[in-house]
Amino acid sequence: MKLLIFLSFFILNFYSQENQMKIDADTFIGIDNQENIYYIKNNILYKKMNSKTITYSNLHLGKISSIDIINPLKIVVFYKNFNSIIILDDALNELSNNIDFNNILFKNISFVGTSTNSNLWLFSEEDNNLMLFDYITKKVVLTKQLDSEFKFLKACSNYQNIWLILEDKILKYNAYGSLIAQYNSKKIERAVATKNGLIYKNKGNLYQLFDTNKSELIAIDKDQIIKNFYSKNNNLLYFFDGNVIYKHNFIKK
Repeated sequence: MKLLIFLSFFILNFYSQENQMKIDADTFIGIDNQENIYYIKNNILYKKMNSKTITYSNLHLGKISSIDIINPLKIVVFYKNFNSIIILDDALNELSNNIDFNNILFKNISFVGTSTNSNLWLFSEEDNNLMLFDYITKKVVLTKQLDSEFKFLKACSNYQNIWLILEDKILKYNAYGSLIAQYNSKKIERAVATKNGLIYKNKGNLYQLFDTNKSELIAIDKDQIIKNFYSKNNNLLYFFDGNVIYKHNFIKK
């Protein structure tokens, strides 16, 4: 019996260690398909690999607002206060100079996300415009004017779709600017896109929202602190409590 208890403890402890990693970070960004870890510390972007850690910073553009690693060969770093982005390669070298939307679009941008090819999703709260923007030609290739009553909170996206999040609903658009789904929602604190919908945080809990407008609670210890989270491969969830990244498998639909 003692041996059985010891083995059970050993297996549980081994499993727990295999599914968590401690990092010194202010913000956890995500993990790519090569298991490289991206995070921010003191306004510096870190990419932690098996053999080394590399960094990127740009003091001239102020605080990093968001980082999109959907395509780790074309990482998008958004500096909202300066209304600018920088595109990085997988070694965190600059693929682009500072792309300043003040000089190109003459409007403030609230959200930037990766889309197909050299396109980026953009949303501007100034005029409620949803746009696809080609960062190579510096031209808008599609514009969708949304209702003036639209009150933007946040957004998340993948290559093909963008989800615009309001106080009480979520609007899903495709790459042609067509509204393809609308969901009811409570106030969402944060959301990330998956193949079949969203994972979002509400009142400290994580939920999976499917294209059927059905939400399901993701079973995580209710006392677990979740500061940031990221999902990939449609069934892997990574969340950060301020000290440790945890890997959690959940059932994909």
